[in-house]
Order: sequence, then structure tokens, then C-alpha cells
Amino acid sequence: MTSYSNWGTALAGYIVEEISGQPFYEYVHENILGPLDMDDTALLPDLSDNPKVRDQREDTTGYLPAMPPAEEEQRHILLYPAGSAVSTLPDLITFAQALFPANSDSPLFDDNATLESMFEISQYYGDTDNPRNAHGFLVTNFENPVYGHSGNTNAFTSNLLLDIEEDVGYVVMSNEAQEVTYNFLFAETIFGDYDASENN
Repeated sequence: MTSYSNWGTALAGYIVEEISGQPFYEYVHENILGPLDMDDTALLPDLSDNPKVRDQREDTTGYLPAMPPAEEEQRHILLYPAGSAVSTLPDLITFAQALFPANSDSPLFDDNATLESMFEISQYYGDTDNPRNAHGFLVTNFENPVYGHSGNTNAFTSNLLLDIEEDVGYVVMSNEAQEVTYNFLFAETIFGDYDASENN
């Protein structure tokens, strides 16, 4: 059974800790952020694993949908490590590039078959053959299936989308809560028309 769940993400982080014998944030820094030179990303809720990010975060202003500045910009999901990463656009682009199956030199995987298996469909819409989920990537039906994930906080929105057939990615970050024009609607310009009829 597949279901969107921050509990599932938190459990996966706990499993990583149990198997590796390391705190989750240390494992990610050593095996993902370090190899990709993602020096502007932090994982702990207080951002203490990357003081540079913590200090820059204090100087960032986020906005509510109607554009007034948000009084409380930071929101912590109480299921660490679900939703805990704070990053920059260049770092998120680097991460996205490392996920393309065509990238056989990705420093994240010893065996490219592991990367390819991440994009195998794990859930369909009802009884149809329309893909909905691929091991945590939500699948959206444009002209090709597009894999990705988005995120929202009190004052920020982000989206990462990958068309693995065309080797095209789309990464957006905005300092407005629930921003849709750039994070979602503009994706049709990149990936073609969105076919909502496929999602039922």
C-alpha cells in the first residue's frame, strides 16, 4: 500500500539511522550533500548542522499569499527528518541533476540500476494504468510522465520536477507561501499540456 505520509518519511530516516549507526543528518551530509558539494543545505530543525545556512536564514523574508510579510516564517514539522531541509536554488538544482537515470556518473549511486528503480511506478490512480507515485516521487501527466515533489512552509514554496524521458528538470523556489504561478502553472511551458483526465 502506498500513501503520502510524513510519518513514512520520518520512519525511513529512523531506519537509515539504525542501519548506518549514524544520526540521519550526518549520514546525509556524508553520503549526499558532501559528494554533491551541496554546501548550502542544512537538515536539523535548528540548522545547527550548517551555521552558514542558519545565519543566512535569519536574513530571509518570506511572504503570505496576499503578499504581506509572514510574522512566523519558520515552521517545523514535528516528525524530523520529514520536511526539515533548508537549501538554496543552486543546491537543489545540483540534487535534481544527480537524480536523472541518464546520469550514469551520479556520485550518489554505485549501481545506476538503483537510481532507475526509484522511478518505477509504485501506485496508480484507482484501477487505471495511470501512474500516481514512484517511491515517493509524485507523478504528473504532462506530455510525458513527470516525477517530482513540492513543499510549502508558512512563507516559502518549492518544487522539483523531472522528465526523465526528455532529460529535462524544473526547480523553483519562491519566498511566498502557496505560490502557484512559477511552482506549478509555468511547468506546462516546460513539459507540455497537463492532462488532468489522466488523474482519475
